[in-house]
Formats: sequence, C-alpha cells, structure tokens
Amino acid sequence: MVVDTSHLNCSELYQLNLTDDVKRASTYLVNPGSRAIALGIQILVLVIGVPGNVSFLVAVARVAYMKTITNIFLVNLAIADILFVVYTATSYLFYLPAPVRSHIHSMLNIWCPVAVSISFLTYFTSVSTVSLVSVERYNAICRPLKHLAVNSKQRAVKLVFGTWCVGLAFTSLAVLQYADSTRICVTWPSGNGTEKFADLPDIIGFCLPLAPWALVVGNLASSIPFMIALLGNAFMYVQIIRTLANRSVAKTSGRETMG
Repeated sequence: MVVDTSHLNCSELYQLNLTDDVKRASTYLVNPGSRAIALGIQILVLVIGVPGNVSFLVAVARVAYMKTITNIFLVNLAIADILFVVYTATSYLFYLPAPVRSHIHSMLNIWCPVAVSISFLTYFTSVSTVSLVSVERYNAICRPLKHLAVNSKQRAVKLVFGTWCVGLAFTSLAVLQYADSTRICVTWPSGNGTEKFADLPDIIGFCLPLAPWALVVGNLASSIPFMIALLGNAFMYVQIIRTLANRSVAKTSGRETMG
C-alpha cells in the first residue's frame, strides 16, 4: 500500500540522500518473501483468534450456568485478546503491503503514540488478567477459607477494572519508545540496476523514542510486566500442585488408617 503524502512539503523535512548508496537504500525495502509469510501469519491469527474468543463470549452470554466469577475474568481476557488481535493484525495488514519499511500511515491517520498504545494496552491487560486468574486459583486451592470470605461478582468486576488500569499505567511508559513521529524525505538511487527504487514514495516516517532514556524506559515497561507475570504464575502453580499433592497423600493415608 502506497500512502498519499502529496500534501506534505518534502523541503521542510529531514533529507536522506541515498543516491549513491544502493546497499543502505535496500535496507529500507520490505522483503517480498518475509512480507508474504508475515501477512499469512496475521491472517491466520485473525481467522483462529477472533472466532474462538467470540464463540466463548456468546456461550457465556447465552448459557446461564456459565455466568460464574471465574468466567468474568475469562470474558475480560477474551475481550482484550480480540481487541489485541484485530488491531495488531490490521496494523500489520496496512504496514506490510507497503514497499518501504515506514510508519507513515500511522503518523498521517492516527499519530504514533495512539497507534502503538492500543496494542500495548490490550497486551498488558491480557497479561494482568491471566495473572489475576492464577491468583484466584491459588487462593481458592491454597487459601480456601480466605477466598470464600471475599469472593464475589462485585469484587471480580472491580478486579477486572483494575487490570485495565494496570494496562494503562504500563502503556503510558511503554509508548515513550515510539512517541516521536519523525518524517524523512528520501532521495532514492537512480540509474542502471536501480529499477526497484523507481516508484518508491519520497516521504517515509518512523515512530521513534522521544530520547535515549525513553527507549530504556519503554523497553523496561514492555518486558518487566511479562517477566513478573511469568515468575509469579510459575510460583503459584507450583504451590497449587504441591497443595493438591499433599491433599491426595492425606486422603490416601486417612483411608489406610480407617482400613
């Protein structure tokens, strides 16, 4: 997809002269093979991810006994996943068909921070919700009396709202690495053997960090929640397995004693 940038004034932008640098100019091109694979993956994700999550939402809405506290969390996860899959896949379907690696369509139509914040928000919300489900299972098995005392649908709704607040907080930090909308006016190579550069757009753009520190903060905000969730979930499920194993041993011992 070639984005219309005719309304932009090339003379007012940063100039990138690649007339005599074919090798460097080639790094800005999208590889056709990689494009085909990536497009295929995005379409596959859409075809599998969206119907699966939508069918779960329909089942919860139509079947009375599925309106449980646990499913409140799973409904939130399904909604976040649908938004993430649809928005991310759609973004790539705009980005990949272009002949040049560029975020110019995001700059012209949405604005960089907004364009990346939606995928970050739904991603962080999904991670938070998965962790929340793990915490609920951990409390139900390892701390059953405490869990029964506080467990309610009203509490579940508040926790769901909290996952979006957590997602928004981390998103505000993660987008710093893509918050600077930078447009570049490119002079492509010309002459014999440079036909592949003939019809490329003169203006490209990238979503860049506001500053070097913003790149560090953004990368940390993107990776730390996942690592915390990974370690936390691993710990809780190990404890769940141990608790269930101890209960099984206790039941077996009790039966042997009674026998």
